[in-house]
Amino acid sequence: MNIKEFIQKYDTQNQFQVLQDSYKQIEYTINNSYPDFGFDKEAINKIVVTGLGGSAISGDLIKNYLKDELTVPVQINRNYFLPSFADENTLLIVSSYSGNTEETISAFNDGIRRKCKMICISTGGKLEKLAADNSIPFIRLQKGFQPRYALGLSFFSLLKVFENLQLIPSQEKIISKIIYLWKEKASEYSTEENIALTIAQQLIGFVPLILRFLPPCPLQPLRRLHCPGFSTPLTAYRW
Repeated sequence: MNIKEFIQKYDTQNQFQVLQDSYKQIEYTINNSYPDFGFDKEAINKIVVTGLGGSAISGDLIKNYLKDELTVPVQINRNYFLPSFADENTLLIVSSYSGNTEETISAFNDGIRRKCKMICISTGGKLEKLAADNSIPFIRLQKGFQPRYALGLSFFSLLKVFENLQLIPSQEKIISKIIYLWKEKASEYSTEENIALTIAQQLIGFVPLILRFLPPCPLQPLRRLHCPGFSTPLTAYRW
């Protein structure tokens, strides 16, 4: 069975094409409009990214990616309430693709009570209305994706926020390289007999054992562990 036949039989929503076009999510964030945040980096001494699923994963990734550049601590929050240290000197980035995530809405309200400096990232939903009602800067994501396939939107929107606040230097060159790499890999992994398809076929009937080496990015093997079982009934173990 070739790739086209696999897609027709098992991928009725054509998520394969979504993955091929993932680089377009980066292009969207580059060309997106970003509001005036109403404060500068001197007003914050810590950052909290609150969200679940892909929104929280984007926070994990950005924290790791910028670990050698950021001079303020970053914490990822997956709870209804913010950590006890959150205050008026905290940048709270509220991220929810749908805009309706219950825990994220609760954390938003907690941020209002604590007088955090806040930015919202979403496609709309309740979060957009709350942001408008409280005059919170709102960054609109592109609609039409399953949240777990919108990682490029979430991650690079965060990156642009950090860049626009001058917490990090310009990312233009590295972003251009990433777009090129994503395009190249999309083409490579769309051919018949590519390595990704070969590995997937070899895993049929087996339980993968994934060895986790922490440096340089501890999140990579963890995501490989979670993602196969997210869409399919595949058991995997992490060592």
